[in-house]
Amino acid sequence: MNSHNSKNVFISWTGEFGKIIALYLRDDLLHYDSLNPWISDADITTGAPWFSETNRALERADFGIICLTPGSSKRPWINFEAGFIFGKLSNCKLVTFGEKLSNPLQQLQAIDGMKAEDWINLLEQMTERRRDECNAWVQMKFPEFEKLLRRIDQSPYAYLSEMDRAIGNIQDSVDRLKENKLACENVCFQQVILDSYLEIQKYSSKINKNYYVPAFQYPHYLISLQNKFNPIVKAIALVKVKEQFWQQSLGREILLTSNRNNIRVFVFASEEQLIEMLDTLQHHANRYRVYAMSRSRLSREFGPPYDQNFSIVDASNNKLLANYENIQGQEFICFTADQNIVDNYDKKLDEIISKAVFIPNINRNLRDVEIERLRNRMFNPNHLTDYDTRTIEMSLYIDIEDYDKHEEKHAYYKEMMERMISIFREHNHHNSEPCQVLEFGAGTGIFTDRLASIEEIEKIVAVEIDWHCYKKLNSKFRRKEGKVKILHQDSRTYDPDGVFDYIFSSFADHHIKIIDKEQYFENVKRNLKPNALMIVGDEFLPEHDSNDKSAREAALRNYHNHIIDLANQQQEFVLATLEQEALDSGLREIGDFKISCQQYEELLTNTGFEFKKEKIGPLDKSNVGGVYVYVAWLPT
Repeated sequence: MNSHNSKNVFISWTGEFGKIIALYLRDDLLHYDSLNPWISDADITTGAPWFSETNRALERADFGIICLTPGSSKRPWINFEAGFIFGKLSNCKLVTFGEKLSNPLQQLQAIDGMKAEDWINLLEQMTERRRDECNAWVQMKFPEFEKLLRRIDQSPYAYLSEMDRAIGNIQDSVDRLKENKLACENVCFQQVILDSYLEIQKYSSKINKNYYVPAFQYPHYLISLQNKFNPIVKAIALVKVKEQFWQQSLGREILLTSNRNNIRVFVFASEEQLIEMLDTLQHHANRYRVYAMSRSRLSREFGPPYDQNFSIVDASNNKLLANYENIQGQEFICFTADQNIVDNYDKKLDEIISKAVFIPNINRNLRDVEIERLRNRMFNPNHLTDYDTRTIEMSLYIDIEDYDKHEEKHAYYKEMMERMISIFREHNHHNSEPCQVLEFGAGTGIFTDRLASIEEIEKIVAVEIDWHCYKKLNSKFRRKEGKVKILHQDSRTYDPDGVFDYIFSSFADHHIKIIDKEQYFENVKRNLKPNALMIVGDEFLPEHDSNDKSAREAALRNYHNHIIDLANQQQEFVLATLEQEALDSGLREIGDFKISCQQYEELLTNTGFEFKKEKIGPLDKSNVGGVYVYVAWLPT
């Protein structure tokens, strides 16, 4: 044994976190007075290396401490080696850190390593110092020790501890099964039990980047993850293809445990399947963000491996991909945490979402007209009202030359365009890359000209469907064709390769019929980059009952008469005439389809946009509608 002035303390540990605790004890908490703490470089569970090193150290030791973290006492070697140490040393303690002991370890002397009082008692025993001195030392060191101990409940240590505990419990179950009288007497019973445990071993042996479980267990794993971490889940769900549970109790539980920021695209093989699932679809849409898509479109535009069920579970940026795999005729869920694979699926999922149909959160049943619109957008996306592409709308009722010369004097129009440009500059301020922008409904190029003067914009694609406006637009920008590309296209369907940093629309959205507006917004979504903006400036009617024709006509007159009065006051009589012609076309519904802000916002919401608005004018009147700027974006 050692002299009275130097006392060797042998510290044993198991597991990664056990070593962290042991090092802290050696370097801080037990680095006190005459104590000379020592720890092994080898984990208890390494067997022979630990045994030989330990045997030598124990010959010199006066005291022994065995650190047991959660689950460690379930490890097979622990009982033997704890008994070995206790047999070598008379002064030895098990020190538990959140570990509950069971026999035979329960019979050995133990202290709670998470209680300062137990360490004061132990120091007093080992050093023979006065209690007040030991208390002062522990109180000085323990706050830092407590910070370290809180990591027990954090990843990866909580996982490692739970695995130890689970494996220990499995071993206990196996031991009980070995003693089961019926199993020992019945070979069939024996084989069933053996096969079930071999199945567990089979799944475990395949773990590398992937982990496989039977496909039917997937809902249970998802619910467990949602309950424990409240993660954000983004998923593709092919209805009644492998996942039969959405209208069952498991589907209900997935719904109730879902994070409200989840996103799921439900994919339907037929219109009948959609109608059958409408109630379920709406229940989910009332909880989190829901989209819908036809199976044919998913397969046609994305193909394998993305045209199947898969999900991405994101808990504080710990991402996990779950998808289905058929292995030798059996369906499995493959979980993978390989971030390259997960990121590829995540990017593709964002593309799929951008082309899916948003299901709005509304606390009522969908009306027949809304159901029909949803069916058309999913299964007949090209179902749009016909335009005469040679003489479309404005040039039917307005002189394009007069419009081009005088429209800029329209009340609030210049202020609206200036605000649209300033919003662009504010949003684009930190972007060092040149921008690609799209302008829908460019008209005769009044706003296009402003965009073309902005240095940060490298390329403008200006789309206009009215033939006469297009010809005027083309002649204006012929010399700027390097920067401005003019297209005679339909804003509702124009979908080029690539997407844009910004989409602008200036005094144009109200020329699209309300029945086509959702399809138009879906097309806007397809053309926007992630985190991009749609910036819209337009005229809006005062609030009214949109189903009441006379109410709509009154709203049209209230707005247009206000603009006409202002034009006459400024002696802009050509502009007043243009505005009267716009009013007439709105009343006859032949090219001007203005709506209220409430209607416009409902359409934006229904197609998955978030937005903010700003009224440009009139600011002193609330009953005539007005000119507004909307900024809309897709949530990430």
